[in-house]
Amino acid sequence: QTAIKKAIYLLIILGILCGVPLVIKGGWPIMIIGLSSFLFAYLYTAGPFPLAYHGLGDLFVFIYFGLIAVLGTYYLQTGFVDQNAIYLGIAIGANDIILLAINNLRDYHTDKDSNKKTLIVLLGQQFGKLQIVGMLVVSYISFFLLSSTLGNYNLFYNILLSLPLALLIIYDTYTVSGEKLNKTLAKIS
Repeated sequence: QTAIKKAIYLLIILGILCGVPLVIKGGWPIMIIGLSSFLFAYLYTAGPFPLAYHGLGDLFVFIYFGLIAVLGTYYLQTGFVDQNAIYLGIAIGANDIILLAINNLRDYHTDKDSNKKTLIVLLGQQFGKLQIVGMLVVSYISFFLLSSTLGNYNLFYNILLSLPLALLIIYDTYTVSGEKLNKTLAKIS
């Protein structure tokens, strides 16, 4: 455990060092994103109320790995945030939730036995399967809206090329379980 703590401290220091130029460029919004990321990385699985163990992991993943990651990156590149960044953040966040949901569906029994209350443990495996389908739909709608506002439907047509893979992910979600979902995790990745 001492080695893990040392690695965590090292990664925090590296994160801060890498973040300094970003804060210089992006100012206080980027500093807030960076510092809150450290806080929520800790709160995700530790602290008095671990988010991932109380059904809040999905919300955290959507907000931080979808919206905030995309909006922060977009802001650093352009100096502003607009609806295009939001649509892209929603699409990326939805796909991040799919990855988490497949993982939680795979681990359903062990999570339930260890009292890890993921959203799928709290609401059931059927909910998890519907969540995956719903997030795929949200992702495609968001990409369509992004294409519409950009006036570039070729972007959406290119995204549609992933539809066979999305259908395969849905098929896997409803037909396999346990460790066999590891291949599905690779597909959504």
